[in-house]
Amino acid sequence: SHYRILSKLGMGGMGVVYCAHDEQLHREVAIKVLPPEAVADDAARHRLIREARLASALNHPHICTIYEVGDADGLAYISMERIEGRPLDVLVGARGLSPETVVRYGTQIADALAYAHGRGVIHRDLKCSNVLITTDGRVKVLDFGLAKRVVGVDENAPAQLSRALTESGAIVGTPQYIAPELLRGEVADARSDLWSLGVMLYEMSSGSRPFSGSTQAELGAAILHAPPDPLPTRVPSGLAAVIARCLAKDPTQRYRQAGEVRAALEGLGAGVSSGSMAQPQMLGQPASTREGRPWLWAGAVALLLLAGTMLFNLGGMRSRLFQNHGSGRITSLAVLPLDNFSHDPEQQYFADGMTEELITALAQIGTLRVISRTSVMGFKGTTLSMREIGRKLGVDAIVEGSVQRSGARVRITAQLIRAASDQHMWAQSYERDLSDALALQDEVAGAIAKEVQAHLTPRQQAKIANGRAVSPRAYELYLRALNASRRWDHRSEQAALEFLKQALQEDSTYAPTWAVLGLIYLAHPGLPGDRDSEVALARHAADRALTLDPDLGLAHSLKAQIEYKDWNWAAAERDFKRASEITPSLFEAHHMYSHLLMDMGRVEESFQQSRTALALDPLNTAATDHMGFHFLYTGQIEQAIAQYEATLRLDPSYSAAYIQLSMAHELAGRHDLASSAWSKYLELTGDSDSLGMRAVIAARRGRIDEAVGMLPKLIDSASRGEVDALEVAQVLTQLGRKDEAFRWLDRSVARHGEQVSSLRLDPFLVPLHGDPRFATLLRRMGLPVP
Repeated sequence: SHYRILSKLGMGGMGVVYCAHDEQLHREVAIKVLPPEAVADDAARHRLIREARLASALNHPHICTIYEVGDADGLAYISMERIEGRPLDVLVGARGLSPETVVRYGTQIADALAYAHGRGVIHRDLKCSNVLITTDGRVKVLDFGLAKRVVGVDENAPAQLSRALTESGAIVGTPQYIAPELLRGEVADARSDLWSLGVMLYEMSSGSRPFSGSTQAELGAAILHAPPDPLPTRVPSGLAAVIARCLAKDPTQRYRQAGEVRAALEGLGAGVSSGSMAQPQMLGQPASTREGRPWLWAGAVALLLLAGTMLFNLGGMRSRLFQNHGSGRITSLAVLPLDNFSHDPEQQYFADGMTEELITALAQIGTLRVISRTSVMGFKGTTLSMREIGRKLGVDAIVEGSVQRSGARVRITAQLIRAASDQHMWAQSYERDLSDALALQDEVAGAIAKEVQAHLTPRQQAKIANGRAVSPRAYELYLRALNASRRWDHRSEQAALEFLKQALQEDSTYAPTWAVLGLIYLAHPGLPGDRDSEVALARHAADRALTLDPDLGLAHSLKAQIEYKDWNWAAAERDFKRASEITPSLFEAHHMYSHLLMDMGRVEESFQQSRTALALDPLNTAATDHMGFHFLYTGQIEQAIAQYEATLRLDPSYSAAYIQLSMAHELAGRHDLASSAWSKYLELTGDSDSLGMRAVIAARRGRIDEAVGMLPKLIDSASRGEVDALEVAQVLTQLGRKDEAFRWLDRSVARHGEQVSSLRLDPFLVPLHGDPRFATLLRRMGLPVP
């Protein structure tokens, strides 16, 4: 063609590369051609042309530029940028590169991958020999010969890269760099490139590759099942953490995107160059105790180490941690479920428990809104970007990480991400003992508070400074109890009670164990006996928790809920306020305080608490349903309907929302819609009785005989205490039989009925409001009279 060959540069499995002069554009180029003996191979020819067409669309400073693809004299060729430099594998040598150099090169390679992935192209043969380092130290990624465009991917939608990129069962790439999922015959995606990048980072750091074998079969077995060979001790822990995550055998446990690897490496840059990112000794652990020890299983530990790095501004991390990256100061935060890297499903309770405990520790920071557990747990294993998660949760920043347990120790990798820009600001890995878990959590919370310039009260500062130890066995049982209690069924609640009792036998001085025990007794009737005894047990647990830790917000919330049930309004309000003061992001305290304020007729204050609860747990159906309750019981019917519909969009199987939606439509006179919602409720619950609601609806629709016909059975159930006597009063009120209605309300008040505390806002009791007997009932209950 119009090229004049000057010299041969090299050759590989895909062809020969020459230095040539472009006679038309008067520039030196590199030309790759198939060797003559392979010219007749159509598959090889098509593969080469496909490489050029894919790579020619990539215009990036760290990707070799493709100029032209052609066919001359029976030879297919690619004309590309001529780069002065040396292959990365030649530079690495037997000892590897310095940490600063590894981070610098790794950042540039990750940047190139992020660009290519964003345009629907993966490399699929990423390795050190396919990377050139120019004479001025810049990375150039070569040879997208095994890449394949993701059909139909929008350039602005890299999340779609999860689509299949290889034919089933086809293995492509260089053996030492192939991801385990490809060896299993699964499809390749962007995360397969991240595995290869992890191998490269390992190789650059150590001078060797993480997996080896004397045969292809042995190598494949190592990649599939064996842990990587240990890195040299000179490799900084932060860099080792990035490598470990890239080399997770489960693709879902790697970084989600190449941009995350780039940001994590960028975050390490200054620390590596200053030497402060070496295996950390800043928290008093000598290096001799770290090398070669098995990973321990105490998740909270890692969190304190994270705090140490931030607290001492190691490597400039604190300075970069909460920089303004276009979205201002961080005032809200979500902790995503920590990934279970133990490869043991039985350890999932530990990862989930540590997630919840970190949330609880951070929730004490007054000027930082921390999303509650229910909303974040829905993102376990998600493929959504940080931007999308941040938008759904309404937060400025996100903490994500992983837990790997082995024996009596744990390794945690954690990183902080600014949600709006998907900017990784910090990443670190830690290894510690479980006995330091409490101090770890508090110190992490304090370090983050300092970085976001949140105010810590003297009490919080003292708690951080005086963190106590906890029995590892007791703490494990406590976390198991937390996990069981979240399943919301009788068997799991019984298991949670058993775990908590065992934990208290191991260590009866850990206040949160008592608080959780009390919450289970209070919230779940029938566990183990009559209701009065369970409330008494809950009160005892609350008192024990507060004796051990007067500043435990969860225990104050428990005590408030007990007082609320006993209609000790002032005491309940005092404890709700105290709980919110100590733990401002405690969802339960704001939620239940809202109910108390509603009962007391302080509607606007209640609404503020409801909104705070929803902001803390925006994806929790209990929070969204509660907002509907607030609107319904204050006469804002249309807003209530909209809120219940929003709840059902979150969870179409949330039966409580259907019965409330039916009530709202009934009050609005939309009988057909009310009946439809009611039918859906019955379909989900199989509750064929619901006599009270059915009788109320019949009475409101003028079907008097039908409503009266249901009264005897409803009255019988109320007389036996199976339903609240208030339900009888509602039906009688709708039938216009006020005297009888007041008699049944008297009975409900005498029995401290579950629903009667809200009688002043009950929409089906409104006709009674003008009667003096209604004010008398309020006074008997200790509630203010309008």
